[in-house]
Amino acid sequence: MNERYRQEVGRIQASDTFKQQLKDAMSRQKRGSFRFPYLKAAFCTALGLLLLCAITLSVPGFFEAPLPMLKIDRQETVSSHNLGTVGTLGNNAEELAHNVPYMPQEGDVLPVYENPWSEESPYLSESDDAELLPLLEMFAKRFLLDEYQIAHLHEQLSTGMLNSNIYLQADIGRLILSSRDSAYLLLSDPQAYDLSGDSQAEVIAKTEQFLKEYPLVDPDEAYIDVSLTAHTPNANRWQIRISRQQDDPKETLIEQQLNAFQLTLDPQGHLASISCIAVDTAQPLGEYPLKSRQEALQELYDGTCSPSSPAIAKDAQIAYTEVVYGRYLSDAYDMPYYKFYVLQKMGESSSYAPYYVIAVDEEWIQMEE
Repeated sequence: MNERYRQEVGRIQASDTFKQQLKDAMSRQKRGSFRFPYLKAAFCTALGLLLLCAITLSVPGFFEAPLPMLKIDRQETVSSHNLGTVGTLGNNAEELAHNVPYMPQEGDVLPVYENPWSEESPYLSESDDAELLPLLEMFAKRFLLDEYQIAHLHEQLSTGMLNSNIYLQADIGRLILSSRDSAYLLLSDPQAYDLSGDSQAEVIAKTEQFLKEYPLVDPDEAYIDVSLTAHTPNANRWQIRISRQQDDPKETLIEQQLNAFQLTLDPQGHLASISCIAVDTAQPLGEYPLKSRQEALQELYDGTCSPSSPAIAKDAQIAYTEVVYGRYLSDAYDMPYYKFYVLQKMGESSSYAPYYVIAVDEEWIQMEE
């Protein structure tokens, strides 16, 4: 209690006992007034810490585990997967552009998915029917097959093949597994659907009509992409990919690449088969930073691509670049790749051929001997 309070108490006309009691009460009140600011400060500090924790937890990936390294077999990266056969795409660069839903920008990220079947034998004929039948029935729903019979390929035909002995026979065709997350429907009547066309726009229009008859995807939600697979003197051959349009273009790309139907045409443009890929994209391994197009180009020239031959000259003309998903250089992952269309000489003529380079930044790639 300060001196001013003592003087004021001294002026009071009262007994000494009462004055002492008054001084003691004032002293207790003063000590209490000092405690309140400390309590208020402690409360504010605690509240601030709680807010900071809430903000921190709301930041995506703040407490996520570090991205795992992607282990790639170096021997696979220099081997040819017969993906870039020279002489199939012709030399007209304008025919190569198609309906790509999304092209990543500098510093972008894309998810990588682990292939849960990479350690399993790719020869499905070695697996039991009890293991493969549920997969076939799942694909039957994707293909809208309500009635079918379970059948088996002749043992001599299926030995060593990637598809299984067991398949489903429906009126429209034969449904066969090509892997544990893909299947194809071999049509009974290849003449049933004519999807031929001289241009991509013409093929897209016919595909839209096809979906009204066979709605593999709701026509109002369909994302249709038509790309060139072969250039011939008489007619172009097209690959048609049908997926569901998403609100986010990046999600549309992933859906198009990993959960889609692919229509294969015969040389006359009739629908011969429909394949379906159904990769589980619910739990990605992580969102990985991408290398720049220039970095990918350097790897292309160095031969770190698929196929690795024929070699690509530094002055080779590159008509078109896109990002696709696949297992081109590693069966362990479904991951993004740069796909370059490179003009290559073939005798006296030249033709474009596709080459694939891993799109994930090298920081996250671990090459294994």
